Amino acid sequence: MFDHDEQDGQTARSETETPAIAETPAIVLGPEHDLEKFASPDAQRYALNAVHIDPVHDVAEATDGKILVRVPLRHSNGTPFPRTPGAAGPVDKPVLVPAKFLAEALRQGPKTAKSLRKWNGEDPLYANTVRVTLSEKPLAVVLSRTNLEEHQDRSVAPHEGKFPDVEDVFPGRTRKPVAQFRLAAGLLKTLADYAAKHSTDEYRSIEFSVYAPDEDGPSKGLAHPVEWRFGFNAERPVVGLVMPVVMTND
Repeated sequence: MFDHDEQDGQTARSETETPAIAETPAIVLGPEHDLEKFASPDAQRYALNAVHIDPVHDVAEATDGKILVRVPLRHSNGTPFPRTPGAAGPVDKPVLVPAKFLAEALRQGPKTAKSLRKWNGEDPLYANTVRVTLSEKPLAVVLSRTNLEEHQDRSVAPHEGKFPDVEDVFPGRTRKPVAQFRLAAGLLKTLADYAAKHSTDEYRSIEFSVYAPDEDGPSKGLAHPVEWRFGFNAERPVVGLVMPVVMTND
């Protein structure tokens, strides 16, 4: 095994026999938990320059103050997960993991090998995931990856500070929406990329307008296209329509 500094954390690699099965349930993070792009790039904003791993609400979340993303955590409950040599105890309290450190742990390290696929029966829990554990003395978050042939444990001190309490910020906690619509992600990306390139608006923003279905006539009850627009010049905006996948209104 060898250790070396890696940014503000430590990485340890080892090649051993098949690691022992974890004795306790563990939090497991996958590619969907790479939230670096949603965290604040300002290293001085410790609470926002991190991914908040919150076992209380069972989410990983990140925000830069303008956009918030919450992703459900994965768990190894009932499924054996290989315990690597550097793994510690369960994460039993919220921790702030530096966003860049977590992103690199998810993007780098041992890939799923034939031995791992054979051992776990193609269980997607193990494919390109990291197991999260917590060391108390000193306090450190340990991110572990393995393919049963090579193991990697990265440790980092969690950021200090408190992640914003966002539970009461979600409007849906206390009230019903006026209207809802779903857009195909690919269409939304195409439109957002186009607006980001050509809009003259300071924030490159897109305005969406949703109209209630007709109450009578041949199109009674049918959803209208969602109208969108963004600033282009002083006289005329760029405008267009996009069909929702599903739209409902109260």
